Amino acid sequence: FISDRADLLCAVFMLACAILYLKFISVNKISIDFLIALTYILAILSKENSIILPPLLVSYHFIFRNKPSGIRLAVLLCIALIYVALRLTVLMPSSSPEISFNIMLQRIPGFIAALGDYLRIILLPFDLHIEYSYRLFGPLELKTVLAAAAAFLLLAYAFLKRKSDKFMSFGVAWFFIMLFPVSNIYPIADSYMAERWLYFPAIGIIFILARY
Repeated sequence: FISDRADLLCAVFMLACAILYLKFISVNKISIDFLIALTYILAILSKENSIILPPLLVSYHFIFRNKPSGIRLAVLLCIALIYVALRLTVLMPSSSPEISFNIMLQRIPGFIAALGDYLRIILLPFDLHIEYSYRLFGPLELKTVLAAAAAFLLLAYAFLKRKSDKFMSFGVAWFFIMLFPVSNIYPIADSYMAERWLYFPAIGIIFILARY
């Protein structure tokens, strides 16, 4: 989907930032700090979904029990907060519609239904589409219930295995954390899901499939 290459650019710079952070976590060099900050800024400029990277790195330290690089995490978090502040003020479109809390609640079942579709696409990539229509799902619809059950079982298994299989737990955490910015609970598109939103979250599941 070349016209939406922002997702791929975002993924490239987020991966570069994450790799630099993790590979040189015990190396204190200004040049490394600069590259980590630069790749994160480029990721945010590619697509604002990148603000979710600091929570992903925090989950890595929580799961693997590794001591974090506090200063670098703080810098990344500050960059994300600065962007959010700019997004809510200077960069906020003047014609943005008001989104109520009730509207966001109504959209939660749609995100849950999309989770089932995303997992199916990763494992069985057929019947693919560039665009998906938007619709509201009911919380008791079969598709929503099945997707909720699959997501719950995956999260429960990852939680139970958090000590004996940290790699698997991190892959699941990656998948869900990276999907959060494109949950569409806060409306970002006129569709309940999009395959291009799966590019980066899918890496977490691919970690697991490649390892086992």
